Amino acid sequence: MQDGRRFAILVGNSQYDADVQFENLRCPVRDAEGLAELLRDPQIGRFDNVQTFLNQPHTEILAATEQLIRASIMGSATL
Repeated sequence: MQDGRRFAILVGNSQYDADVQFENLRCPVRDAEGLAELLRDPQIGRFDNVQTFLNQPHTEILAATEQLIRASIMGSATL
C-alpha cells in the first residue's frame, strides 16, 4: 500500500446465528452499500479501496481485516 492511501472494510449483517441474542437491524446491507458508495466518491470520501462484506461469515471478515492490517503502512488511513 502506498503512503497516504485510504482503505475501509464495511460489514452489513442482517442474518445472525440462532444462538446469538442480537435484535435485527433495519437495513444493515443497504446502509453498508450506501456508506461504501460515499467512501468511494472522489468528492466525499476519496477512499482508494473499500471492501464490503454483506452477510458473510466472521471468518472471512476477520481474514480480510488481518490482511488489511498487515498490508497497511504508516500514513495510510484504515477504517
